[in-house]
Amino acid sequence: MAQKKPRGSRKGARNQNPSQSESQLATDPAGGVGATPVVVGMGASAGGIEALQKFFDAAPRDSGLAFAVVLHLAPDQSSALAQVLARHTAMPVREVRE
Repeated sequence: MAQKKPRGSRKGARNQNPSQSESQLATDPAGGVGATPVVVGMGASAGGIEALQKFFDAAPRDSGLAFAVVLHLAPDQSSALAQVLARHTAMPVREVRE
């Protein structure tokens, strides 16, 4: 019976165990050159604002994550979500508009 080659023994195979610097690069909160941004998408209706407030009250400022929050609103309704969430986190909050 033919023996299987151990993983990673193929010529040109990717390293299965990234170095510490590669691991840190993926979660670098400073977003340095080559850092892989991690974006967490969250959505809610107007009834979910309290849950979002509680989430951001507990979320650490330096997690290295970016949060994209989408609120379901009527097309003609304005939103104060950015101002509301800014009171519940030390992270910078920016509103995106069309």
